[in-house]
Amino acid sequence: MAAAKTGQVKEVERVTRESGMFDPEKAKVFLMEAKLPDARPLINVCDRFGFVADLTKYLYDNSMMRYIEGYVQKVNPANAPMVVGALLDCECDESFITNLILSVRSLLPIEPLCDEVEKRNRLKLLSAFLEQLAAAAAAESAAPAPSVFDRAQGTRTPVARAVSQAIEGATRGEFHEAVVATGDGGWSLQSVQERLLLLKERSMDALQEGITIADFSRHDHPLIYCNQGFVRLTGFCVEETLGHNCRFLQGEGTDPAAVAELSVAIRDGRSVCVELLNYRKGGEPFVNLLSLTPIHDDEGRLTHYVGIQSDITELVSRKHACDVATHVARVVSVATIGGGITLVGAIEARGATRID
Repeated sequence: MAAAKTGQVKEVERVTRESGMFDPEKAKVFLMEAKLPDARPLINVCDRFGFVADLTKYLYDNSMMRYIEGYVQKVNPANAPMVVGALLDCECDESFITNLILSVRSLLPIEPLCDEVEKRNRLKLLSAFLEQLAAAAAAESAAPAPSVFDRAQGTRTPVARAVSQAIEGATRGEFHEAVVATGDGGWSLQSVQERLLLLKERSMDALQEGITIADFSRHDHPLIYCNQGFVRLTGFCVEETLGHNCRFLQGEGTDPAAVAELSVAIRDGRSVCVELLNYRKGGEPFVNLLSLTPIHDDEGRLTHYVGIQSDITELVSRKHACDVATHVARVVSVATIGGGITLVGAIEARGATRID
């Protein structure tokens, strides 16, 4: 690597691109330590010999973001999933990662990208990308690409027809199990839609809050959906939850006034938020901050209610303790002015147990 030491960057770039007469690991380490202003020699080595994560971290740590963009956009878009994963590990700004993905969206291998992001529990990052991909697929259906068009016959090939049918079905909310391949490694709208639905489902399950959907077109308004947050919060599994009205969480300590407030809001078809004492599967009580939001169809008819359940037991307990302390302090203050009561007496007056 004498050329690198003498500043002959073009020669270093050529050697790292064309030659195989060097140790890849040693070359990588040498180039990183040399900190050349032009990162192309290092990019050549890392791309050829599979050091993509090391390359990405080096470029990020040295604020060489344009070289990250250049690598993904011009050198090897197929390695974009590994670059994205490494950037997430570096806690790179999400807007940069999103823009990077969108800049090469038509060249990206979708499944590896989803896998890299999912491993890091950051699937929400792909929402804009998948939605744009679905929109692009829908737009392309209006003018079929030559690769799926039989010019000799003047008709679309079976693949094109399948893609078109998938798009038409998607506009009606119909999603089928089969994945339509384009034959060139691409994905049809059908599989993109399924990925988007899967992303949304996993995002819902990742929430700490419980999410439920009740069907108000059926008798007794049974639950038709609950996320894993609800399962973790209540201890009831999905099979034990679906098909039942959410009142099964109520018990002897549930405030009838709060239940009545819920009933009135539901009768009027409006949103409502109440604190409700509920019970987990094992009988343990918890304070549930329950928020209900109505869903209407195109004709304005109430069809469903979405419920969000949050465990605020600890918050309520702290507030209660603070209220008690405030009250005791007020009693002590008044009693001190009156000259006739002790702090211990004030606390005992609130029902606390005295320990000698």
